[in-house]
Amino acid sequence: MKRVAGGVVTARAPLYDAGREIMPRGQLRECRWRSFQAMAAELLEPEGGNAFVKRKWREAGVTSVEDLRSWDDFDRLPLSCKAELVADQAAQPPFGTNLTYPLERYVRLQCIDEQGRAAWANPVFV
Repeated sequence: MKRVAGGVVTARAPLYDAGREIMPRGQLRECRWRSFQAMAAELLEPEGGNAFVKRKWREAGVTSVEDLRSWDDFDRLPLSCKAELVADQAAQPPFGTNLTYPLERYVRLQCIDEQGRAAWANPVFV
């Protein structure tokens, strides 16, 4: 299966990677850090990115991927709760500002309730 990342078609990463399964802990941690930095770069992209995440991370002092130098920086990133997502979606219907890509790039919506189950009556899009 293929997916589009930043306008470039790339192969989907396998769910099971034998090399990562036996990778030494330090090397695995470094691999995870690189994956996180790649995701953060997309979220914080100056022309686009994710306005919801940018706002929350800016409040924590993170304005670019260069501000994320170690896992200590990761630890200070704020979590989001459902109430924040609901308020954001109410202020900017129907999806809020928690979109990283143009709407046409999304292929599925997932609606959840307070227990994390699928729900369509009062949707919160994640």
